[in-house]
Amino acid sequence: MERLDFCSVMGIMRSYISEDRCVSQIDFLYMLFDDYFQNGDTDNFVLDNGLVCRWINGQAKVSPKITGYYISDKKGRNDFVDNFEENILLLFYDTGFVITQMHDLLVQDNSISEMQRQKLNSAYPCNTDKAQAEYITDLLLFGMERNFVKRDTKTKELLTAGNFSPMVADYIYENEVPKPCRHFCGRDSELDALHKLLTDEGKVFLHGIAGIGKSELAKAYAKQYKKEYTNILYIIYSGDLMRDVTGMDFSDDLPEDTDDERFRKHNRFLRSLKEDTLIIIDNFNTTATKDTFLSVMLKYKCRLLFTTRSRIESRPCMLIEEISDRNILFELAGHYYTDACDYKTVMEQIIETVHFHTFAVELCLHGCYRQVS
Repeated sequence: MERLDFCSVMGIMRSYISEDRCVSQIDFLYMLFDDYFQNGDTDNFVLDNGLVCRWINGQAKVSPKITGYYISDKKGRNDFVDNFEENILLLFYDTGFVITQMHDLLVQDNSISEMQRQKLNSAYPCNTDKAQAEYITDLLLFGMERNFVKRDTKTKELLTAGNFSPMVADYIYENEVPKPCRHFCGRDSELDALHKLLTDEGKVFLHGIAGIGKSELAKAYAKQYKKEYTNILYIIYSGDLMRDVTGMDFSDDLPEDTDDERFRKHNRFLRSLKEDTLIIIDNFNTTATKDTFLSVMLKYKCRLLFTTRSRIESRPCMLIEEISDRNILFELAGHYYTDACDYKTVMEQIIETVHFHTFAVELCLHGCYRQVS
């Protein structure tokens, strides 16, 4: 799946410019953004080959000054349309194919909401030069304005393999992963093991007793490996996965949508996500038989990480146990109780009494701090 952005729209346009036109990359962009460069307020902004190449190849985002000039008000957009109709359309040897490929790019990009897609598609099939100029202009400006995704080597490999997810920031609101506890420590080997297991298996159930640190480990994993993923979504399990999917806040949700309609749209989108996306389901404290939607979610192509008190049979699981290294627990103790080093013997007794249980150690040390205070 190709992503609609400045790089992909420019790629279509440039492939339909006649060779006899002999328009260089720089000249083409000067023609395209003519109104911006002619407005007399560009602060001596000059294009060079390196900069233009990075924009066209998706290695860098188009200057916010240019983007802002055209999207800040309706006049900028209308000037762009007029310039496109008068100067750019003439460069194409088959404008019909340009429009067709632009349309295919738009409808196949699952990272664009249905509402936005319909808005961008309103001028199609573009029976006049004006409509053609408006259509391409709106796609180009949308591609410039939306969140930028660099076309690096990894991105190209994912695109070629069909494993590139849409950017959920363009589609889903408020699903960011909470930050782990600022005193998180002692789980380096578990983080490495979890990453390998997720890479190998795709779906992992992180299980262990209550308070042992499963949720914090999942949050810490998301923080440490965020550059490995295009998207990371976070859901706190409510007791019903289908209800959790339905309750997600999507940009194209309408007030009149029924729960069934919301679920169908949300589920369809989540199914489109690939292995470069991770969804964390926190506190999945149930069994596979009690939540029947689990079997459906496990068919998603993206990676899934569940934290749970239950061991899910016949599924890749990773057990989280107590931190056995006393030094790490002393380090943790020092964050909660500044005099911990002066009472090492007492601290050892507390740690042993609660059987090295992470949350219990924290609670005891909170108590020590309050008593001292």
